[in-house]
Amino acid sequence: MLSSNKSDKGKEKDDGIGFLHANQDWASISFSSSSLNVSYSANNYYNTDHLDMELEEGSKEFEFNKKIKREKDSIITFKKQKRERLELSFKDTEEIIELIEEEIAKNGYKDAFKKALENNNFIQQAVVLQSLGDKYLGKKEYTKAAALYNTALVITKDKLVGMKFNHLQDAIVNSIIEVEILFVGKVLNKQIPANLIMQELTLRHKEFLDELRKKVRNVLESIEAEYNYGKEQNRNIRILYLRRAERIRSLNKDITNNVKIFLNILIKECQETIGSPPEGCKYTIIGLGSLAMGTITPYSDIEFTILINEDKEEYKEYFRNLTRLLNIKVINLGETGHCCVNR
Repeated sequence: MLSSNKSDKGKEKDDGIGFLHANQDWASISFSSSSLNVSYSANNYYNTDHLDMELEEGSKEFEFNKKIKREKDSIITFKKQKRERLELSFKDTEEIIELIEEEIAKNGYKDAFKKALENNNFIQQAVVLQSLGDKYLGKKEYTKAAALYNTALVITKDKLVGMKFNHLQDAIVNSIIEVEILFVGKVLNKQIPANLIMQELTLRHKEFLDELRKKVRNVLESIEAEYNYGKEQNRNIRILYLRRAERIRSLNKDITNNVKIFLNILIKECQETIGSPPEGCKYTIIGLGSLAMGTITPYSDIEFTILINEDKEEYKEYFRNLTRLLNIKVINLGETGHCCVNR
């Protein structure tokens, strides 16, 4: 709590959180821990313990008092969060996870995750998402489980650095692998072929995307450099525009072709796992959205539809399973946003 500790001589004592300076008609509060400085007119009406003022509602001084109280509460919250993070840093990772699981059992996933967000408690965020993923995996909702696990993995990689968190990260990776194995085994009654080890494939897929993005970035820089150089040389601006537009169209075409290749690779991997389409089934895959228009980027969603020659349940079930497995593979790239707040 913020308090003022004044000696008989009127000097101020720093209580570690903030300190209050006072004279006949002015008070100033400075919070060094959050670099917050707020000043307000007190007119001799203030309480040094709670900063309560007996002022007329609606007055300027009353509004200042409300603001000061809000800022005081924010400092208390800041200190509490800092203390909680410090306490966690001295605990063993497994002990922390046990405490988080107890909180989940007591307050539920939503409240536990909301608290983790408010406190910037990244380990609790990751553990809650992993635990929720376990729940969906138990309900055989494989794509939701994969999305939750991958969100947790992104948090551990970006925010939890150090040997003490390796165990948590490894556990999440194993959960991600388990999703695909269980889906293929329990839903499709198949086994993933030895040459389709998920981790190695995912790394190769990420490398494919990284190389494509790097190539596109270099081409865009080259296009802009050529255009800017032409302007500096006072060349015909219309010709420069046309040249730039032509190169961008060519780049879009190249990106679209690469995305089609990437999608084809993923679909063939799925077919190696679940097998070929049923006998007599003919199909075609049609790109939608930016893929159809040829304006897709290396960061765009991939939209497509599958047309089959006959409306048979056997055919439809095959492609339902194929697209579910494909969805899991795309989620496991770790780039699929997952809305899990306020749900």
